[in-house]
Amino acid sequence: MNIEKLRKLDFLLGSVMIVLLRPASILLGTILRRNHDMVIRKHLVVLKIKGGGSLLLAMPAMLSLRKKYPDKRFTLVTSAEVKPFAELMGVFDEIVLVDTTRFFAFFFSTIAAIRKSFRADGFINFEIHSKLTTVFSSLSCARNRFGFYHETNSWQRDVITHLFFYNITSPVYINYNQVALVLGANILNYREVSDFFLQHNALGKPSAQDAPAQIVLAPFCSDLGKEREFTPEQWAEILKAELGDQNSTVVILGGKGDVSRAGALASHLTKSNPKLNFINLVGKTTLHESAILIKSANVFFTIDSGLNHIARLMGEGPQIVSYWGPTDPSTRLAPFPTINETVVYKKMFCSPCVHVVATPPCKGNNICMQQYAKADLNQYSTGGWLIISNSATPKNV
Repeated sequence: MNIEKLRKLDFLLGSVMIVLLRPASILLGTILRRNHDMVIRKHLVVLKIKGGGSLLLAMPAMLSLRKKYPDKRFTLVTSAEVKPFAELMGVFDEIVLVDTTRFFAFFFSTIAAIRKSFRADGFINFEIHSKLTTVFSSLSCARNRFGFYHETNSWQRDVITHLFFYNITSPVYINYNQVALVLGANILNYREVSDFFLQHNALGKPSAQDAPAQIVLAPFCSDLGKEREFTPEQWAEILKAELGDQNSTVVILGGKGDVSRAGALASHLTKSNPKLNFINLVGKTTLHESAILIKSANVFFTIDSGLNHIARLMGEGPQIVSYWGPTDPSTRLAPFPTINETVVYKKMFCSPCVHVVATPPCKGNNICMQQYAKADLNQYSTGGWLIISNSATPKNV
C-alpha cells in the first residue's frame, strides 16, 4: 500500500474503531483502577511506523530511558523501512515489524505485534497523526499508554492514559523528551548520545585509506513529503554553484525505493557536471554502510532526510550542507555544538507545510526548494504566490 492508501485506511478504519473502543476504555478504566505509577517494571514498547529520521530524533530520549532502565525489555514496533534506523540506535532489545505493503499482511502482522506488546508497562506512540496507532496502543492493554495531542487529534482522549501536548512549532525532540522525563530519565547531552552512536556502530575516525569519496550526496527522503526533494536539474545547478570546476568524486546514496530516480539523477549530473565523478550507490548499500561512507566524506550534501540525522549524530564528522523548504529546520535540528554544518533555509510564508497539513498548498510545486536553484524565485518569499483555496491551482501573481 502506498502512503495515500495507508492514510485512507487509517482515517476510515481508525475512526470507526476509536468510536467503538472509547466506551470500553472508559468503562474498564473505571472498573479496573490500575496503578499508573510512572515506572517501567519489565517491558516498554515504542511504536514508530513511518520516518526513520523522525525515530532518530527520539534517540536522546530513548537512550536516556535505556540508561535509566538497563535491565528492562525495550520493544520497537515499526516497518521494514524504519528498522535499519532503529538498529543503528542500539537501544531496542526486540524489533517487531508491521507489514504495510498489502492489506491482509498489514492486518495479520498488526495482530502479531499487538500480542508482542500485550500488557506492557509502558507504550509510547510516536505516530502523532495516526488513528490506527492509537487503536493499536489501546488494544495492547499497556498499563501506561503515552501519546501526544494537539488540536486536530483529539480522538486520543479517553483511549490513551497519558497525553502530552505536542507543539508543532517546537522542536520534535523536545516533545519526545517529555515521556522520558516523566519516566524518571535524565536527558543525556549530545556528546554522550553521539559517543554511544559512534561506538555502537563502530564509526571511529576513518583513515585516509578508508575514504572512498570526497563528497556524499543524499538527495532523497521518505514518501512523507516528497516536496522536500530537488529535481536532477536543480541538483545540477546547486552542485555547480557549490563546487565550481573542482575535480571530485561524489557518491550518491539512497534506499531501494529510490533506485529508478537515482539512475536519472546520476545520468543528468554526469552530463551537467563533467568534471565530477559520480558514483551511484543508491540501493546498493545497507544503512550502516551508508553511515560509514558519510563518516569518511569531506562534505555531505543533503535535504531534510534520514541520512542527514545520521550524519548529525556523528559529532565531528563531515561538513554538512542541508537544504530546507517544506519543513522548518528549527523543529528538526538540535543545536549540537560540535557539528560542522550549514543549514540553508529561506522561509516562505507557506513554510512549513509538511507535518502540518496533509496536502501542501502548492500541490507539490515546491517553490520553497526551487528558489535555491533559481534566484529569480526569491520574489515568492515576499508574497508573490497566490493560493486561493485547497482546490485551486497556485498562480504566479
